[in-house]
Amino acid sequence: MRQRLTVAIYLLVSLSVAIPSALAQSRGVNYISDIEGQAEVNGNRAHVGDFVHHSDELRVLLGGNVGIVCHNETREQRFPLGTYIITDYCTEVSSSRTGRRRPPRDFDSQLPYVISPRNTALLGVTQPMIRWNSLEGAQEYRVLLFTDSPDNPVWTTQISTPEVRYDGPELQRDTRYRLEITADNGLSSSADIAVGFTLLSESEADRITREVAVLEEINLNPDAEALGLALSYQGYEHEDPAQDTDSPLNQAALEVLQARIDDGTDNSLIYVMQGDIYFSVGLPLRAQEHYQQALTLATKTGQLQGQAGSQDGLALLAQGRGELSEAIAYTEEALALYEVMGDAE
Repeated sequence: MRQRLTVAIYLLVSLSVAIPSALAQSRGVNYISDIEGQAEVNGNRAHVGDFVHHSDELRVLLGGNVGIVCHNETREQRFPLGTYIITDYCTEVSSSRTGRRRPPRDFDSQLPYVISPRNTALLGVTQPMIRWNSLEGAQEYRVLLFTDSPDNPVWTTQISTPEVRYDGPELQRDTRYRLEITADNGLSSSADIAVGFTLLSESEADRITREVAVLEEINLNPDAEALGLALSYQGYEHEDPAQDTDSPLNQAALEVLQARIDDGTDNSLIYVMQGDIYFSVGLPLRAQEHYQQALTLATKTGQLQGQAGSQDGLALLAQGRGELSEAIAYTEEALALYEVMGDAE
């Protein structure tokens, strides 16, 4: 029994600490943006959206051609027939974000928890649409927006639907706002983690808009562009460290990925990244849904990174629920796949 427990702890720690999520590396990610014909990375079939590390070997087969966007480049590099080591073309990744993830805390799905905007900086939005979990039997909700204390709100309203557009006083940029939703049955989002948002300053918004425009001008495959944009939004850090609220552009990233999902993409990494973002903002039920969809798609298409990434997330969610047997099973499968991909450091 003790040996089994030791193995379980080792496996769970290995996955949640040693293997960073895709979002962890943010701007420090090199990824495959296009594949014509067939190609392999470390002997495994390559897919659009796959992340490639500096030590990976890319093999482009006869008649093939592969595009890669390096984290240090603002263009797509093309690779015809041949064998390549990524470090010869993309500089080694270094990132200030460690990406070490921990299982989510207890989550009460019966609360009117905030769905959006949730722990995010907002780009180009001055009157955000506020959405929360609808409660069965609740007839009305009170919405509070505040900075320091709910006793001194910036804005408040009563509404019967689980969403409302902010229409109060002009919001200040680079200011952290908090949200609190209370249903008429007394249940409140305040029992969840504290959540809120900031509005980027005009200079910061202009800077991010310029960076995004550069990526859009490359004219990438739609899935690759969505992943690239989401990574850029996730990698956002305030130019002035003193102003950094540690809130990346989660909302913008979710929206660009959701657009691809709505268009019917079968790229599992779109779903994995969507799940990762929901995980990071504290919405485990939505993360679970997207990881499950990712695993189904990745298994069908043979996309190993999608399989491993979704199992990684599902393991952590199961661990957070206290379902250790399920967590261990997902962990073992994910680690085996990372080993196959040469990515189990």
